[in-house]
Amino acid sequence: MKSTRLFGPLFLLTVVLLQACSSSSTNDPTPAPDPTAGLPSYLVVPTSLAGYKGSGQVTVTGGGLNLKAEGTEQFKSATNTFSGITGAINSQGNTTVYVNFGQAKAYSDNNLVEAQYQSNAVLTLLKTTAPGTYPMGKSQTPAANGGLADLVMNLPGPQLYVTNSGNLTVTESTVVKTEGALTLNRVKGTFQAQVYRDGFGISRDDQTPTLNGTFDLLLLK
Repeated sequence: MKSTRLFGPLFLLTVVLLQACSSSSTNDPTPAPDPTAGLPSYLVVPTSLAGYKGSGQVTVTGGGLNLKAEGTEQFKSATNTFSGITGAINSQGNTTVYVNFGQAKAYSDNNLVEAQYQSNAVLTLLKTTAPGTYPMGKSQTPAANGGLADLVMNLPGPQLYVTNSGNLTVTESTVVKTEGALTLNRVKGTFQAQVYRDGFGISRDDQTPTLNGTFDLLLLK
């Protein structure tokens, strides 16, 4: 009779312990990986997304050029110039990136600077930031999803670079941070652009080089 009386409490104790272990395992999930961990230093993640103007790295080579801008836009007092990246993705999914390769302060202040001292580029991608390859040049036919890229540069001389054709490839497009309706997006990839250029120091037979570029951007949408 004693053994019969003990069976009930022992059984109940076993059930309680099993339930406790099960509850502990379900209430302690493995934390999701931090998407900001391991980002390169030129991608600057803000504490608050409100008012964030963008950061990243853009390189352009070919045609005798070897250009790079990276980080947030910063002023260098020694040269009285700005360098770095600003940009955003609007509500229609259009991406606009402003690249300063040591741009005179006057241009950043009010867009007024003598043409021969400009040193900037505008890189755009319309309608999408999804991974894929998109045509470059405003006269080209957009991709099926509306994607169309473009690159225009103003360099010292003055020299003007306009994209005739080419391709831009987005290799990575991820959300790094969310704050209410705002998202911080990393957009990374490469491009190859056949451009027309004109200006001081450019000969007639050197006006249509092929430029190669990379971009790694952190942009607010």
